[in-house]
Amino acid sequence: MRFDLSGCGAGLDESAKDLLELGPFAERLGYDGLWINEEHFGQGSRVCFSPILVATALAMRTRTIRIGFSVLVLPLFEPIRLAEEIAKTRRAVRGTRRSWRLAPQYEPIF
Repeated sequence: MRFDLSGCGAGLDESAKDLLELGPFAERLGYDGLWINEEHFGQGSRVCFSPILVATALAMRTRTIRIGFSVLVLPLFEPIRLAEEIAKTRRAVRGTRRSWRLAPQYEPIF
């Protein structure tokens, strides 16, 4: 059985420093994966970072935990650039610890 954290990284009321400490902390606790959401236009004190940047930064700070995207909304990205950015995360991630899900459309939740 796997235990993952989902929704991390794109809607925390925490600082960027706290967010980047979440990966190593979850890894030490024995979690298997960390899934990052894509959110836009945070409300109040919510900090919404680029999920690709967050995934890369977390991958550089961890060794075993699987890093993935809960969803990337395709219409919000230029296809070639998205492919390149995801491919470049491979250099930051040791082994095959990457996963992602793609969404064909964007439905605002706010």
